[in-house]
Amino acid sequence: MRTVRSFSFLFILSLSLQMWLAPPISAAPFAYVTNFNDNTVSVLDTATNGVTATVPVGTSPGGVAVTPDGTRVYVGNYSSNTVSVIDTTTNTVTATVPVGNGPWGFAVTPDGSRVYVGNEVAGTVSVIATATNTVTATVPVGTSPSGLAVSPDGAKVYVATAPGTISIIATATDSVTATVTVGGNDTSGLAVSPDGTRVYVALLDSASVLVLNTATNTVTSVVRVGSHPQGVAVTPDGTRVYVANNTSNTVSVLNAATNTVTATVPVGGSPWGVAVTPDGTRVYVANNTSNTVSVLNTATNTVTATVPVGQTPTAYGPFISRAPTVRLVNAKIGIYRDGTWYLDRNGNGDLDAPGTDGFISWGGVPGDLPVVGDWNNSGSTKVGIYRDGTWYLDRNGNGSWDGCGTDACVSWGGVPGDLPVVGKW
Repeated sequence: MRTVRSFSFLFILSLSLQMWLAPPISAAPFAYVTNFNDNTVSVLDTATNGVTATVPVGTSPGGVAVTPDGTRVYVGNYSSNTVSVIDTTTNTVTATVPVGNGPWGFAVTPDGSRVYVGNEVAGTVSVIATATNTVTATVPVGTSPSGLAVSPDGAKVYVATAPGTISIIATATDSVTATVTVGGNDTSGLAVSPDGTRVYVALLDSASVLVLNTATNTVTSVVRVGSHPQGVAVTPDGTRVYVANNTSNTVSVLNAATNTVTATVPVGGSPWGVAVTPDGTRVYVANNTSNTVSVLNTATNTVTATVPVGQTPTAYGPFISRAPTVRLVNAKIGIYRDGTWYLDRNGNGDLDAPGTDGFISWGGVPGDLPVVGDWNNSGSTKVGIYRDGTWYLDRNGNGSWDGCGTDACVSWGGVPGDLPVVGKW
């Protein structure tokens, strides 16, 4: 790719412009489905319901959680006694964290600073600091911890333990402050309502879901569902609860106001994990023996798609990311001239010195057209140019042209005079 000769910028551009305000633009979230028997994670684009990547991880991945900002996925490798950390920009494992025996249940604090991992064999919960991907605490809990969930304020972690108990961890001290007996012999998945007032707990042996009042730590309702309920998920508005019934091959839909089952939806074989999209319009269910994921429309409670994934999908935990958002509110201005970008990085409406504002000499020739976009789905805007049907994109965002292998060259067709456009079509 040709570059232009450098030149001196001989004038200072002073502007007093009202910044253009625009609403946030959101991309569709991704679902990360652990495949227990082939040691991989399938990455599903919920916009298309297509598998966009398959990521090798440790042995027997089951539990999973996505950080609130959607940049990382934590995967419990049950037989490796480790947690794989996936970078969602590249869909590669960037760290492997040793934890206790049999990591299974997962939960992430709302600020994304810590991941709580229930070690089913060890009877402990490992606390991982996401800044360093190291275990900062190991909390003894009851026997066979399985489902985990964090309160919306991040103050408590609820851990389903056997037989028929819930351990409550205070995140301020990472210690158990209460153990609540809920009945039954085998608790499984659980979920907290968005307002934090209720915890929904699946009981495997009694084909039911318990509703726990978090103010009093008492059971206020018992709802009969299908046999061997596993995963539990609540819609973002808190009005409905979805329960995967493992040996009934169904999903029960609970009305949260009345604590009654309003629909029973047939899905694939042995459904395990269940998660709701951030907009509440769809539910994704991992079918353990069908090697598929069922997609439910929450308006009709019907299956609208069935997606093949890896062997024995489990996806036990909050396995759908929040939609990444690129915010254009208070977007800043800039100009492009023959290969160099001048960007009002501090947003003061004046062209300041390099280091304060942005000066990027990225290559180009007279007549090239500038384009901007999030070329690697990292949430930040990057530069590029368009020339006679070919796009040259700064995919890694370092402000330098690194060739078509590291950055991107896209020949999409076009003739001289065409104008480039970008968007989420």
